Amino acid sequence: MHYLKEWRTMKQWTQSELGEKLGTDKHQISRWEHGHYRPCRMARVQLRRLGFERWAKDQDDWKETENA
Repeated sequence: MHYLKEWRTMKQWTQSELGEKLGTDKHQISRWEHGHYRPCRMARVQLRRLGFERWAKDQDDWKETENA
């Protein structure tokens, strides 16, 4: 989920800050950003509420990434 890191950086949030907003920690955010794990359903709902999905859909290759 390289998009997650781009989006988080654009928001000027640290991994710890995003983790706090999602009810997790910076280690889990790092795992998602490096593609080791995918966010669970509840985390995806929270990401959507924070605007991640809307932002990501504006990126050129989002559909390819989402379908992969």
